[in-house]
Amino acid sequence: MIKKHLFSIKFIIFIAIFFLLSGLLSTVLINDVNAYTRVLMHEFYNQERIDVLFCGASHVSHGINSTVADKKLAGGEYRSFSTGTPSQSLNGTYAILREAIRLYDLKDVFVELDFATATTSLYSKSEPSKSTFLVAHYLQNPAAKIEYLAGATSPKYYLNSLLPIGKEKLIDLNPASVLYVLKSKISGEYYKYQYKSDDSVYAGKGCVLDDEVVEEGSLYSEPVNPIPVKDISREWKETVLKIIRLCDEKKIRLCFYQNPSTNFYLLEKQNYDEYIAFIREILCEYDVPYYDFSLLKPEYLDLCDSDFFDDNHLNKYGIEKFTNIFCDFYNKSETERLEMFFSTYSEKLSLLPPKIYGHIIEEDKENASFSILPVMNNCDDSLVEYDVTAYSGGKEIPIARNSSDRCFYYPENSSGKIKVISYYDKVQQTSFTKYYSAL
Repeated sequence: MIKKHLFSIKFIIFIAIFFLLSGLLSTVLINDVNAYTRVLMHEFYNQERIDVLFCGASHVSHGINSTVADKKLAGGEYRSFSTGTPSQSLNGTYAILREAIRLYDLKDVFVELDFATATTSLYSKSEPSKSTFLVAHYLQNPAAKIEYLAGATSPKYYLNSLLPIGKEKLIDLNPASVLYVLKSKISGEYYKYQYKSDDSVYAGKGCVLDDEVVEEGSLYSEPVNPIPVKDISREWKETVLKIIRLCDEKKIRLCFYQNPSTNFYLLEKQNYDEYIAFIREILCEYDVPYYDFSLLKPEYLDLCDSDFFDDNHLNKYGIEKFTNIFCDFYNKSETERLEMFFSTYSEKLSLLPPKIYGHIIEEDKENASFSILPVMNNCDDSLVEYDVTAYSGGKEIPIARNSSDRCFYYPENSSGKIKVISYYDKVQQTSFTKYYSAL
């Protein structure tokens, strides 16, 4: 009997020491010095008040500038905050929302339903991810943290979730990184909660302002599949309903929305209206509004490529424009709000002039060539032409001029850059440059 108890005591002591050592190691091995989520969540827990909360993934942190919005929302009476973190799952959104309700007297909650995060794998099959632990690591409520991790990863990863260090927990074993983290904490710089980046700044209250600008007509991508609407999980739908029930219980006004994206990003998916219809069908029986700001009429918001830093995230110029129009939207009545939007994306496209928004590029390495598919709207395919030029070894090599072809071959035994210029009805539409290798 004594030996049995002795073993249990030793085992408990071993576990305690193991967790203690793991915790000590995590203080220097986890490199989150320049993670804006750390700064955001610290600020989130130290607000005097939050009246309007914006929740979701990175579109949220790159959507509303709350410092600007606070001057306009409800005549400057309300205070807002954005809790968007990179690739945040909807159950991560729910966990943060519960924390916000625990801490603040919320009036309005706006939850962004980005299709990219909606179409991730089932929670029950989820492996550890940086996006999961970026949320969990900074949740101060232990109960909320445990419940979130239990739903975000499958049971076989629970030990990894509970340990201070583990897979996808921002561990960096590079000695230079360890010294950087250690120096940051010893000097006190870590605890100043400042986000440093060469091309973006943290504007406060959950907003990140990016300096990078997409050049007009420069967007292109590899082939993409349509949005897998039918594969969106039951767990995701149930989390939407949990958010609805939570806000209803707490008498908080709830609205789901979609941040604006480029037309290239939405058109290349081929079935964006299907996703909109899917969301509306879920929400209709609960009488919860949904607004897609990519469907705004151009007299209210007419964004161009240069308002984004990639094909679906606003830069500092786009954020300023969107924040201002959102405040106008917020201060309107329900009837006035509805008048600002097209009913479908197809309706919006039908009223836009012919335009090429970008291209889908498919490489054929075996034949040293690439095919090109224009992402366009209301265009006659026969009026689309291309100029293609290669730049290799300091030489300019013309490949095509005013060509209606869709497949082009790289110069043999060369590497460098390819420049593609598109025209519609002899008027230039796009211009992009990509690297190639035909060696």
